[in-house]
Amino acid sequence: MNVGILHHDLEHQEEYLIKRLKDAGFDSSLVDVRKTSAKKLSKFNFILNRVFASVANRDCKSNNRTLKLLKKIEELGVKCINSHYATRCDYDKFFSGEVLESKGIRTPKTLLIKHKQDIGRVEDFVSVVGLPVIVKRNMGGRAVNLIKADNLNEAISFLEEEITNPDEQYCEGYIVQEYVESALDHDYRISVIGGDIAFGITRSLVPKNENEAPWIASASNGSVVKSIDENIPDDVAEIALNSTKAIKASLNEVDILISKDGPVVIENNPTPNFTASSKIRQEKKETTVNKILDILSNEKVNSS
Repeated sequence: MNVGILHHDLEHQEEYLIKRLKDAGFDSSLVDVRKTSAKKLSKFNFILNRVFASVANRDCKSNNRTLKLLKKIEELGVKCINSHYATRCDYDKFFSGEVLESKGIRTPKTLLIKHKQDIGRVEDFVSVVGLPVIVKRNMGGRAVNLIKADNLNEAISFLEEEITNPDEQYCEGYIVQEYVESALDHDYRISVIGGDIAFGITRSLVPKNENEAPWIASASNGSVVKSIDENIPDDVAEIALNSTKAIKASLNEVDILISKDGPVVIENNPTPNFTASSKIRQEKKETTVNKILDILSNEKVNSS
């Protein structure tokens, strides 16, 4: 079976994946999303989409190009991890939230702001969800351009600055999101691969800026990561599975906070960055890659 790894900047995780695929006997190639076409990709039996993990906030144009390519090649019969639909849920946080709400899965209420004239809607939104609110890129990750606004003026000022003086590489708007206060000192990140729980970790909540209480879980910002594979709470496992099913993802890492009313899905990550930043993430990287190989091996058997 011929497998292509679709990527942007070539990072260690893609180089590691291609080595493991070749060691497992797959005919596989690295494919730069900026230098390919649907016609070229249609020659593969299977595409592993790793674009967002290596570009995230840096090249909105390439992310949108990825979506168009995935849609075209799926119409041509090429199978993808992840699908166009799941990838759209990765690249469009507002759309993902709408999908989860339609399935009855608890997630923060969210307002999309794409143009300066939309900023006037923030005051009405805040009157419904209260303060503070989270403001961040609709397409993005790694806690870039993300704030917790404790008052209305802070949220509006941030949006006016970002939309009036936009990053030339970014064009997909911002979301204002209900703040979910955690009842615990950590969140959960649950990996779901092929419809089953692959692993679970907790990440301690940390402040993003000085002089504020811990509220964000982010390894890049200093969260302590712990493995909980054998101790994932049932309600956390259930919402992770349901969230992954709702966005139709084969591979997903679900960020979950525990509020006073129970678990809340903060974000789906269908294109997780599994570059090993610690011993625990190294172990989880191996789990992820092995599960991907299992899926491809089953596809190979079924197609032969």
